Amino acid sequence: MLRQSLAVLSVASLPFVLHAGIFRGDEVVSLLNNVYSPLQAVYTALTGLGCLFYVLFSPCLHSIFGKRAFAVCFVALYIVLGVVKRDMDENLLLQYSERNLSAQEYNLQSKVVLVTGANSGVGLGAAQAMHTLGATVIMACRSKAKCLDAAEQVNKGHGKGLAVPMVLDLASFDSIRHFSRSFREKYPRIDIAFFNAGFAAPPRSGKNVTEEGYELGLGTMHFGHFILYDELRETILNTAKEGNDVRVVMTSSVASQVPFAQFDDSLFDEPPGDLHGEKTAVHAQYPRSKLANVLFARRLQQLESTITTCSCHVGCVDTNIWAAGGPFVQSIIDHYTKTTMRTIEEGTRTMLKCALSKSPSIVRGAAYLDGMGVVVDEKSLHPPSKNDTLAKRLWHVSERIARGESII
Repeated sequence: MLRQSLAVLSVASLPFVLHAGIFRGDEVVSLLNNVYSPLQAVYTALTGLGCLFYVLFSPCLHSIFGKRAFAVCFVALYIVLGVVKRDMDENLLLQYSERNLSAQEYNLQSKVVLVTGANSGVGLGAAQAMHTLGATVIMACRSKAKCLDAAEQVNKGHGKGLAVPMVLDLASFDSIRHFSRSFREKYPRIDIAFFNAGFAAPPRSGKNVTEEGYELGLGTMHFGHFILYDELRETILNTAKEGNDVRVVMTSSVASQVPFAQFDDSLFDEPPGDLHGEKTAVHAQYPRSKLANVLFARRLQQLESTITTCSCHVGCVDTNIWAAGGPFVQSIIDHYTKTTMRTIEEGTRTMLKCALSKSPSIVRGAAYLDGMGVVVDEKSLHPPSKNDTLAKRLWHVSERIARGESII
């Protein structure tokens, strides 16, 4: 009876195990390769995988199941997973943690920081960190009410900065230009720009295109941010000319490094095609947008050597994107995400490394940071994300869209 009950539990656990493997596998690999010693990595991998296999499958195979062996493997697996999660999350980039981040080391008083998508998730986390360091933080959000609430939350923190809410809808080029005009009227500088706003799943509203008709993912996460940069370009570059350390940080994703993260060649035709997402499958639209973020940072660094650009994967973070179903299903998902994923504060740390690190591998290097905050070397990057010709072609198409040419 015990074995049968465990078999049912094992089968029920498989979807969660597969999900965690898919969404956190890259972070585990980076931890083993870049943080652990070779001996520690081999021991962790063999123990973890061996115990996981036994716990999941031995109840279904009478010939190998044993109560004592199962108990030992279960305890060992629990310990290994606990240590791995601790080292991936709690111990991640500790110098950029909320506990260690200090305005004495990173004094941002008199600095102006822009954060898009700042009302929730890692955007809110970045805004809180910048406020702690004394910056004036422009919190750009689509919803005025949510933006006001988020800014009030940030201003109640212990920092000496100031959070200022401003409405920005990246799915509307008119909204981007209105926001930019208002920004320029109030602020003469931008020291750090976190181009963060985005989404992983299609909105529940069913909206799938921008106000101008572009596929919503590429239209907001890339074209929207490109136009925002274009509108604020002079402010950003003038800040750098004064000798300031100016950063542009793109919140990308490990999705930018998967095989189907690519552009259909028709995007570079005359006139450009696939702007509605008519050729790129739905499952590839998010990876395409995140690849565009990496290429944007790469091309911008080539064009502007006085600033630092950086793109990063924040890891698998427990945010509101994991919403689903009714209250019962949601309670299960909430428990799962809180158990297996990073907190928002932990997820923000790779962004902060991009924004604050003085490492030569980051300063003016167009670096891409993986989920463990490790700068990925050129040979390990997904080929399209280091393709300078592709970056130039995408930049050219983006410039045409920013100029408002009728190409769709």
